Formats: sequence, structure tokens, C-alpha cells
Amino acid sequence: MFVLIIGIALLSPQEEIKLTQTESRMIEAINNYRARYKLPPLTADPTLMKVARYRVPHYTHCYQGRWIWDECKRYGFDGQTTDNLAQGQTSPDEAVDCWAESTVGHAKQMRGLLNMNRRWVDYRFDKVGVARSGQNWIAIFGRRDH
Repeated sequence: MFVLIIGIALLSPQEEIKLTQTESRMIEAINNYRARYKLPPLTADPTLMKVARYRVPHYTHCYQGRWIWDECKRYGFDGQTTDNLAQGQTSPDEAVDCWAESTVGHAKQMRGLLNMNRRWVDYRFDKVGVARSGQNWIAIFGRRDH
């Protein structure tokens, strides 16, 4: 089953998606980071992967007036999402290390937290979508509502 939104054919949540070696390595690096905090691994979500691949070349949290959570909903993801961006790193491990060392919240988001009204709330993210375009990197963290 495909969902059509604004002229874009989207994967159903049940449909599998093929990951590139770089994408697989990035998810592995994120999950290695999470393991240090005794958190369960994230699994690749087809919808979040599609959004990540679409958004990564643009290197912005708000592309064409849509924040990442707006974009994910537009693509059919029914749940809370947030994103991490990195630029200039040459490997997935470098991008994840950059987020892990960040003091502005990237590390917390990899651990499932989201800053809501200046308060970090644990959304227990269990899904992820990742992508690379040139030296741009993105990870979208999410949890479906159902």
C-alpha cells in the first residue's frame, strides 16, 4: 500500500527500506552511543528514512517553512519527531561523535529527549531515519503514536 500526499508516493510504515552502507553505519553509531546510556537501539523507520533522504541536501531545520515534525507528518509519520544536523564530517562516526559532544542538545536528542518549552522531556524515541548528502548529515528521531 502506498500513500499519496501532495504528489509524493510514500512508503507504508510496514514496507521495508534498503539502507546504504553509510546509513547502516550511522544507525549503528547512534545505537552504540545509546548503549553507553543503557538505552535500547533505534530501528530504521521507512517514513523517517524517506524524509531524511529528502531533507539532508538542504541542511536546515526549517525547509520551505516546514519544521522536521511538519515534514514527517506530511509524509505520514504519526508521532513526535526531532532532528540532528551536522555538516563537514567525513564519516557517520564523526557526525555522531559531533552530536555526542554537543552542548546544545544533540546528545540528549539521541537519547530520546526533546526540549519542549525549555524543559527536556523523554519521548523514548525508538525509530530513526538517517541520510547523507555530500558533507551534510541528518538523523531524525521519532516515536509513533500508535
